[in-house]
Amino acid sequence: LLSSLIDSAVDWVASVVNMFAMRQALVPPDRDHRFGHGKAEGLGAMAQAAFISGSALLLLVEAGQRLFRPQPLEHESVAVGVMLLSIVASAALVLYQRRVARQTGSLLVQADFLHYLGDLLANMGVVVAIVISSRTAATWVDPVFALLAGLIVLRSAVQVGRKAVDQLMDRELAEEVRAEVLRVAMAVDGVLGVHDLRTRAAGPTSFVQLHLELDGRLSLNRAHAIADAADAALREAFPDADILIHQDPVQVS
Repeated sequence: LLSSLIDSAVDWVASVVNMFAMRQALVPPDRDHRFGHGKAEGLGAMAQAAFISGSALLLLVEAGQRLFRPQPLEHESVAVGVMLLSIVASAALVLYQRRVARQTGSLLVQADFLHYLGDLLANMGVVVAIVISSRTAATWVDPVFALLAGLIVLRSAVQVGRKAVDQLMDRELAEEVRAEVLRVAMAVDGVLGVHDLRTRAAGPTSFVQLHLELDGRLSLNRAHAIADAADAALREAFPDADILIHQDPVQVS
Protein backbone atom coordinates (compact mmCIF):
# COMPACT_ATOMS: atom_id res chain seq x y z
CA LEU A 1 0.00 0.00 0.00
CA LEU A 2 2.90 2.32 0.76
CA SER A 3 4.41 1.49 -2.62
CA SER A 4 1.18 2.49 -4.34
CA LEU A 5 1.03 5.72 -2.34
CA ILE A 6 4.60 6.66 -3.30
CA ASP A 7 3.94 5.92 -6.94
CA SER A 8 0.64 7.85 -6.98
CA ALA A 9 2.27 10.91 -5.39
CA VAL A 10 4.96 10.90 -8.09
CA ASP A 11 2.26 10.36 -10.73
CA TRP A 12 0.60 13.59 -9.67
CA VAL A 13 3.81 15.58 -10.11
CA ALA A 14 4.59 13.87 -13.43
CA SER A 15 1.10 14.57 -14.76
CA VAL A 16 1.43 18.27 -13.98
CA VAL A 17 4.76 18.34 -15.83
CA ASN A 18 3.13 16.51 -18.74
CA MET A 19 0.30 19.02 -18.93
CA PHE A 20 2.67 21.97 -19.31
CA ALA A 21 4.87 20.03 -21.77
CA MET A 22 1.83 19.13 -23.86
CA ARG A 23 0.62 22.72 -23.96
CA GLN A 24 4.08 23.85 -25.08
CA ALA A 25 4.29 21.12 -27.73
CA LEU A 26 1.02 22.32 -29.30
CA VAL A 27 2.25 25.92 -29.71
CA PRO A 28 2.43 26.67 -33.49
CA PRO A 29 5.79 27.36 -35.17
CA ASP A 30 7.15 30.87 -34.68
CA ARG A 31 10.09 32.94 -35.82
CA ASP A 32 12.51 31.27 -33.42
CA HIS A 33 11.09 27.74 -33.73
CA ARG A 34 10.32 27.16 -37.41
CA PHE A 35 9.82 23.42 -36.87
CA GLY A 36 7.38 23.96 -34.01
CA HIS A 37 7.66 23.09 -30.34
CA GLY A 38 6.87 19.38 -30.56
CA LYS A 39 10.05 18.23 -28.84
CA ALA A 40 8.67 19.62 -25.60
CA GLU A 41 6.87 16.26 -25.49
CA GLY A 42 10.18 14.43 -25.54
CA LEU A 43 11.55 16.63 -22.76
CA GLY A 44 8.39 16.06 -20.72
CA ALA A 45 8.66 12.31 -21.24
CA MET A 46 12.28 12.38 -20.07
CA ALA A 47 11.20 14.23 -16.92
CA GLN A 48 8.47 11.67 -16.38
CA ALA A 49 10.96 8.81 -16.79
CA ALA A 50 13.14 10.44 -14.11
CA PHE A 51 10.18 10.80 -11.73
CA ILE A 52 9.10 7.20 -12.32
CA SER A 53 12.65 5.89 -11.82
CA GLY A 54 12.96 7.79 -8.55
CA SER A 55 9.71 6.38 -7.19
CA ALA A 56 10.67 2.86 -8.29
CA LEU A 57 14.07 3.03 -6.59
CA LEU A 58 12.53 4.40 -3.40
CA LEU A 59 10.01 1.57 -3.44
CA LEU A 60 12.68 -1.08 -4.00
CA VAL A 61 14.73 0.23 -1.08
CA GLU A 62 11.70 0.31 1.24
CA ALA A 63 10.59 -3.18 0.17
CA GLY A 64 14.10 -4.55 0.66
CA GLN A 65 14.24 -3.22 4.21
CA ARG A 66 10.79 -4.62 4.99
CA LEU A 67 11.82 -8.00 3.60
CA PHE A 68 14.53 -8.34 6.25
CA ARG A 69 12.47 -6.63 8.99
CA PRO A 70 8.89 -7.83 8.38
CA GLN A 71 6.02 -6.12 10.17
CA PRO A 72 2.50 -7.43 10.78
CA LEU A 73 -0.30 -5.77 8.81
CA GLU A 74 -3.13 -3.84 10.47
CA HIS A 75 -6.55 -2.66 9.21
CA GLU A 76 -6.37 -5.00 6.22
CA SER A 77 -10.02 -4.48 5.21
CA VAL A 78 -9.52 -0.71 4.94
CA ALA A 79 -6.40 -1.24 2.84
CA VAL A 80 -8.15 -3.63 0.49
CA GLY A 81 -11.11 -1.24 0.09
CA VAL A 82 -8.79 1.65 -0.78
CA MET A 83 -6.88 -0.44 -3.32
CA LEU A 84 -10.05 -1.71 -5.01
CA LEU A 85 -11.20 1.88 -5.47
CA SER A 86 -7.77 2.74 -6.87
CA ILE A 87 -7.92 -0.20 -9.29
CA VAL A 88 -11.30 0.91 -10.68
CA ALA A 89 -10.07 4.48 -11.18
CA SER A 90 -6.80 3.31 -12.77
CA ALA A 91 -8.62 0.94 -15.15
CA ALA A 92 -10.90 3.75 -16.35
CA LEU A 93 -7.90 6.04 -16.88
CA VAL A 94 -5.90 3.39 -18.75
CA LEU A 95 -8.78 2.66 -21.16
CA TYR A 96 -9.25 6.36 -21.86
CA GLN A 97 -5.51 6.99 -22.34
CA ARG A 98 -5.19 4.06 -24.74
CA ARG A 99 -7.91 5.55 -26.94
CA VAL A 100 -6.37 9.04 -26.86
CA ALA A 101 -2.88 7.67 -27.56
CA ARG A 102 -4.16 5.85 -30.65
CA GLN A 103 -6.01 8.93 -31.88
CA THR A 104 -3.20 11.46 -31.35
CA GLY A 105 0.04 9.45 -31.44
CA SER A 106 1.23 11.62 -28.52
CA LEU A 107 4.44 10.39 -26.88
CA LEU A 108 3.41 11.86 -23.53
CA VAL A 109 0.02 10.16 -23.56
CA GLN A 110 1.65 6.87 -24.60
CA ALA A 111 4.15 7.27 -21.75
CA ASP A 112 1.37 7.95 -19.27
CA PHE A 113 -0.59 4.96 -20.60
CA LEU A 114 2.34 2.58 -20.09
CA HIS A 115 2.96 4.00 -16.64
CA TYR A 116 -0.62 3.70 -15.41
CA LEU A 117 -0.94 0.25 -16.96
CA GLY A 118 2.00 -0.81 -14.82
CA ASP A 119 0.33 0.84 -11.83
CA LEU A 120 -2.88 -1.08 -12.49
CA LEU A 121 -1.05 -4.42 -12.49
CA ALA A 122 0.93 -3.44 -9.41
CA ASN A 123 -2.23 -2.41 -7.52
CA MET A 124 -3.79 -5.81 -8.25
CA GLY A 125 -0.67 -7.36 -6.78
CA VAL A 126 -1.02 -5.16 -3.70
CA VAL A 127 -4.51 -6.53 -3.02
CA VAL A 128 -3.28 -10.12 -3.41
CA ALA A 129 -0.33 -9.44 -1.10
CA ILE A 130 -2.50 -7.83 1.58
CA VAL A 131 -4.98 -10.72 1.55
CA ILE A 132 -2.28 -13.40 1.72
CA SER A 133 -0.26 -11.59 4.40
CA SER A 134 -3.31 -10.98 6.60
CA ARG A 135 -4.58 -14.56 6.46
CA THR A 136 -1.30 -16.46 6.73
CA ALA A 137 1.98 -16.21 8.59
CA ALA A 138 3.83 -15.44 5.34
CA THR A 139 5.01 -11.93 6.22
CA TRP A 140 7.46 -12.04 3.32
CA VAL A 141 4.63 -11.88 0.75
CA ASP A 142 3.98 -8.15 1.21
CA PRO A 143 7.59 -6.94 0.60
CA VAL A 144 8.08 -9.45 -2.24
CA PHE A 145 5.03 -8.11 -4.05
CA ALA A 146 6.30 -4.58 -3.39
CA LEU A 147 9.62 -5.52 -4.99
CA LEU A 148 7.80 -6.88 -8.04
CA ALA A 149 5.73 -3.69 -8.23
CA GLY A 150 8.92 -1.62 -8.09
CA LEU A 151 10.45 -3.62 -10.93
CA ILE A 152 7.28 -3.14 -13.04
CA VAL A 153 7.38 0.61 -12.43
CA LEU A 154 11.10 0.73 -13.24
CA ARG A 155 10.46 -1.15 -16.50
CA SER A 156 7.85 1.45 -17.42
CA ALA A 157 10.42 4.19 -16.79
CA VAL A 158 12.89 2.51 -19.15
CA GLN A 159 10.24 2.25 -21.88
CA VAL A 160 9.25 5.90 -21.48
CA GLY A 161 12.87 7.05 -21.46
CA ARG A 162 13.76 5.03 -24.56
CA LYS A 163 10.90 6.56 -26.55
CA ALA A 164 11.81 10.06 -25.37
CA VAL A 165 15.45 9.61 -26.40
CA ASP A 166 14.38 8.28 -29.81
CA GLN A 167 12.31 11.40 -30.44
CA LEU A 168 14.90 13.86 -29.12
CA MET A 169 17.61 12.18 -31.22
CA ASP A 170 15.45 12.30 -34.37
CA ARG A 171 15.18 8.56 -34.79
CA GLU A 172 13.62 7.47 -38.08
CA LEU A 173 9.94 6.58 -38.04
CA ALA A 174 8.97 2.90 -38.00
CA GLU A 175 9.89 0.88 -41.09
CA GLU A 176 6.24 0.25 -41.94
CA VAL A 177 5.63 4.02 -41.95
CA ARG A 178 8.62 4.62 -44.22
CA ALA A 179 7.44 1.84 -46.54
CA GLU A 180 4.00 3.46 -46.74
CA VAL A 181 5.58 6.83 -47.59
CA LEU A 182 7.47 5.21 -50.46
CA ARG A 183 4.38 3.40 -51.68
CA VAL A 184 2.23 6.53 -51.71
CA ALA A 185 4.90 8.61 -53.45
CA MET A 186 5.64 5.96 -56.09
CA ALA A 187 1.91 5.63 -56.87
CA VAL A 188 1.78 9.23 -58.18
CA ASP A 189 1.69 9.42 -61.97
CA GLY A 190 5.01 10.68 -63.33
CA VAL A 191 7.17 9.64 -60.37
CA LEU A 192 9.97 7.35 -61.57
CA GLY A 193 11.65 6.77 -58.23
CA VAL A 194 12.22 8.02 -54.70
CA HIS A 195 15.48 8.38 -52.80
CA ASP A 196 17.00 10.15 -49.77
CA LEU A 197 13.89 9.56 -47.65
CA ARG A 198 14.32 11.08 -44.20
CA THR A 199 11.75 10.94 -41.41
CA ARG A 200 11.50 11.99 -37.79
CA ALA A 201 8.90 12.99 -35.22
CA ALA A 202 8.57 15.93 -32.84
CA GLY A 203 5.55 15.67 -30.59
CA PRO A 204 2.37 15.20 -32.63
CA THR A 205 4.08 16.20 -35.90
CA SER A 206 6.00 13.86 -38.23
CA PHE A 207 8.54 15.30 -40.66
CA VAL A 208 9.07 13.64 -44.04
CA GLN A 209 11.72 14.70 -46.56
CA LEU A 210 12.31 12.94 -49.85
CA HIS A 211 13.65 13.34 -53.40
CA LEU A 212 11.40 12.50 -56.35
CA GLU A 213 13.01 11.17 -59.52
CA LEU A 214 11.30 12.76 -62.54
CA ASP A 215 11.87 12.66 -66.29
CA GLY A 216 14.55 15.27 -67.00
CA ARG A 217 12.77 16.33 -70.21
CA LEU A 218 9.72 17.62 -68.32
CA SER A 219 9.06 21.34 -68.09
CA LEU A 220 9.44 23.05 -64.72
CA ASN A 221 5.68 23.54 -64.52
CA ARG A 222 5.00 19.86 -65.17
CA ALA A 223 7.63 18.72 -62.63
CA HIS A 224 6.17 21.08 -60.05
CA ALA A 225 2.66 19.74 -60.69
CA ILE A 226 3.84 16.15 -60.12
CA ALA A 227 5.55 17.17 -56.89
CA ASP A 228 2.36 18.90 -55.75
CA ALA A 229 0.37 15.75 -56.49
CA ALA A 230 2.83 13.68 -54.43
CA ASP A 231 2.63 16.22 -51.62
CA ALA A 232 -1.18 16.07 -51.62
CA ALA A 233 -1.18 12.27 -51.62
CA LEU A 234 1.25 12.12 -48.71
CA ARG A 235 -0.69 14.72 -46.71
CA GLU A 236 -3.86 12.70 -47.20
CA ALA A 237 -2.12 9.56 -45.94
CA PHE A 238 -0.30 11.40 -43.13
CA PRO A 239 -2.43 14.44 -42.19
CA ASP A 240 -0.20 15.44 -39.25
CA ALA A 241 3.04 15.32 -41.25
CA ASP A 242 5.22 18.16 -42.49
CA ILE A 243 6.23 17.20 -46.04
CA LEU A 244 9.28 18.52 -47.93
CA ILE A 245 9.85 17.30 -51.50
CA HIS A 246 12.82 17.91 -53.82
CA GLN A 247 12.64 17.10 -57.54
CA ASP A 248 15.60 15.38 -59.21
CA PRO A 249 15.81 15.02 -63.03
CA VAL A 250 16.82 11.60 -64.34
CA GLN A 251 17.67 10.38 -67.83
CA VAL A 252 14.97 8.23 -69.40
CA SER A 253 16.09 5.89 -72.18
